[in-house]
Amino acid sequence: MDTWSQVNFSSLDITAIQMQTARGRLLIVNMYNDNKNSDSIHKVIQFMKRKEWERNANESCLHFLWLGDFNSHHPLWDKHWNSHLFTRTNLDRAQEVNEIVAKYDLQMVLHKGMLTLQAMSTGNLTRTNNVFMSCKLANRVQGHT
Repeated sequence: MDTWSQVNFSSLDITAIQMQTARGRLLIVNMYNDNKNSDSIHKVIQFMKRKEWERNANESCLHFLWLGDFNSHHPLWDKHWNSHLFTRTNLDRAQEVNEIVAKYDLQMVLHKGMLTLQAMSTGNLTRTNNVFMSCKLANRVQGHT
């Protein structure tokens, strides 16, 4: 790692750093979205548009790592026994995440069904947390290049 800097989102729900490495730029974002909105995701997208990350997303040396608590449930990542959590509201919130992931060509890093949260009241295991990274970064990590 050559240089890094903290990225200020003016939000207690987002922590981010930007790094410049010999292999290119990397934006690491950890975000929390409560059950009422997706404000953190929207702030990250606004940042990327302002800083031209979006325009340059096809550069071979530009990488993203997004992780955090998205507070959404979807059959793409949650277990089938959690189908009671696939409400219209949760699916709409998850679809918003899916569209952004597709727009920036991100890949889900955690395997489908890897559970990240145990509900205190019921003991039910669910998946509200997730990790996404740019496909180019995933290829580098998996290929160890």
